[in-house]
Amino acid sequence: MDGRQADTETMAAGAETAPAEGLDRPDPTEVRQLDNVYFRQLFENSPDGIVLLDPEDRVIDVNRGFERLFGYSAEEARDQPINALIVPANSFGEASALSERAMQGRIAAAERARRRKDGSLVDVRILGYPIFDGTRQIGIFGIYSDITFRRRVEKRLRLQGAAMKSVANAIFITDREGRIEWVNLAFCRLSGYEEEDVLGRTPDFLCNGRPEPGCDPGLWQSLSPGQVWRGQVVNRNRGGGAYTVEQTVTPLAGHGKGVSHFVVVQEDVSARLEAEERLRHMAGHDFLTDLPNRYDFTERLKIELERAERSGRWLALLVLDLDHFKDVNDTFGHSAGDELLVSVAKRLGGMLRAKSALARLGGDEFGIVQTELDDVENASGLARRLIAAFERPFEVLERDIHISASIGIAVFPPGEADPRHLIKNADLALYRAKDEGRATYRFYAEEMDLAVRERMKLGQDLYGALARRELFVEYQPQIALPGATVVAAEALLRWRHPKRGLVGPAEFVPIAEASGLIVPIGEWVLQQACEAAKLWQDRTGFGIPVAVNLSAVQLKSPQFEETVERVLKRTGLAPELLELELTEGILMQANPAAAEALERLRERGVRFALDDFGRGYSSLEYLRKFPLDKLKIDRTFVFGLDDPHDRVIVSTIAILGRKLGLEVVAEGVETEEQIDFLKREGCELLQGYYFSRPLLPATFRRLLVEGNGRLLPRPGVDRRRAAG
Repeated sequence: MDGRQADTETMAAGAETAPAEGLDRPDPTEVRQLDNVYFRQLFENSPDGIVLLDPEDRVIDVNRGFERLFGYSAEEARDQPINALIVPANSFGEASALSERAMQGRIAAAERARRRKDGSLVDVRILGYPIFDGTRQIGIFGIYSDITFRRRVEKRLRLQGAAMKSVANAIFITDREGRIEWVNLAFCRLSGYEEEDVLGRTPDFLCNGRPEPGCDPGLWQSLSPGQVWRGQVVNRNRGGGAYTVEQTVTPLAGHGKGVSHFVVVQEDVSARLEAEERLRHMAGHDFLTDLPNRYDFTERLKIELERAERSGRWLALLVLDLDHFKDVNDTFGHSAGDELLVSVAKRLGGMLRAKSALARLGGDEFGIVQTELDDVENASGLARRLIAAFERPFEVLERDIHISASIGIAVFPPGEADPRHLIKNADLALYRAKDEGRATYRFYAEEMDLAVRERMKLGQDLYGALARRELFVEYQPQIALPGATVVAAEALLRWRHPKRGLVGPAEFVPIAEASGLIVPIGEWVLQQACEAAKLWQDRTGFGIPVAVNLSAVQLKSPQFEETVERVLKRTGLAPELLELELTEGILMQANPAAAEALERLRERGVRFALDDFGRGYSSLEYLRKFPLDKLKIDRTFVFGLDDPHDRVIVSTIAILGRKLGLEVVAEGVETEEQIDFLKREGCELLQGYYFSRPLLPATFRRLLVEGNGRLLPRPGVDRRRAAG
């Protein structure tokens, strides 16, 4: 008997028989005696394949079912070993074992793959029966049933069952009344209930008895086969914890027209909903302070403006900005700056009422909305309290940091209920507060908007002014007493606007700094000044140093030192004849790299002057830290020499400069009385309209050439070295 390894094997025990060894092959006549009419009809008409084998496993006969199943005709099969005929080569061993069982007088049963005539395989169920003549076994009766379709169905059912059991989604099946009959493992994991805990119960227990469509089988009865209910349902697990599922309820048709069962599929979307909520929160909130961001704040402001418009009550928008916050980052690092922002957010939040909204608009800028105000004085009061709150230091990285804040306020009404317009107005007011001393607040006024518009237009005109040759440089002499000798010149940038005429540097230089144009313009001024100084040197035979004002933007540029070196090399001017003027505000913004660049230029011979001394912080730290050669007394103190306080300040600066070995220059000298006072105080380097207004290069050159013998080298400068 033949066959491959069975999935399941069944052996029916037969009567013990004597071994078949030594049996003679039966006479064909004896076998033919079995071929009666009844047996032949059963044999030929059976749908299964049947084969009669002799004790040597050779085919005696096959029926039509065998021919259909394996493709061999009876003539082709007769006298062929059954193994060679239909058994795959790798299955000879197990086929022989089956034959052996049958020849031992037992029924052999197995499910195997067998080979057809065309070489294809077919799954069959094999039954082998021993054939006896009395007590003598004379052959084997084999039946082959095609189980291909059954195998396919069983495989599909196994896959479906495994999928239902192991699928990630929770599934349970109820009868038509909603009583649970089956659940998968995912349902047990999700709900925390074991299968025996829920069988026979309706699913409303998952919803704590709430009459929701997703939990009430009574409401499912309206569904017909082919319809589906989908929805989101909040369930509670065995421990009482809530979880949200996307649920699908599908009715199954019974034998009639009605519904026999409901299949419920649940997908746990709790994590997804939480992630979506986190994303929504992140989209509308600042990652550092967890305050609403500019977008979310603008949306809130829009709602509050609409509400204020309907109610007719006041609304105030306050924009708060930290003063000199960059210094915190530069001095203590960005981690300290971040922690400071978090502390500021907490302090501000603790001072606001519930109806107020607080947000971080970006950088070190915060926005506050006050609603339902009876008077704009309410906004003033809040602004004063907020500014006062910054008098207490903030503890950051185990150190106290003192910082102040400036506030701009815009009020509605008047104006339109447009959040962007209101924010812009508050920003304009903030800029005014910054310009007027910081640590204060200002309300928006219409003239601010006009000033900003004019500033923007001027900024647009500044682009291309250099290429159009609208910019030029004038030079104001510095005079040494006694003798009124010209000893140096300060280069002063001017702009001849084609429509507005002369525009002062105080008006356009800040615009150039904000736009970055100051870098190319500054290099151009440096080039012009060095060329002029070199020309004066060549025409007079001695050098007149030229002073050029620096911007903080230039100083912080990585190319600053390279630019100075390049201009000196290009013009051929000796470094000793170039003097760079810096203000205290510029030195405050100087990073370590800039300070090192200044020191290297000083070693090359370039000189440095501290301009407008006394007007800023007047920190002695700058006099010690930076390579300075000269102090310039701010013109406001010289103008005010009739005031005793200003006279003391000027006298103190002059003494301080001499003690430090620095030259002291007084700017803005316009009267003989001022000259007399400055001479008495030992300040003998002067600059101002009393001696000369700023001059064009050619005019300044004539002043040097036609100076009637008053052209002397600056005191302390070697004539030969200056001549280069």
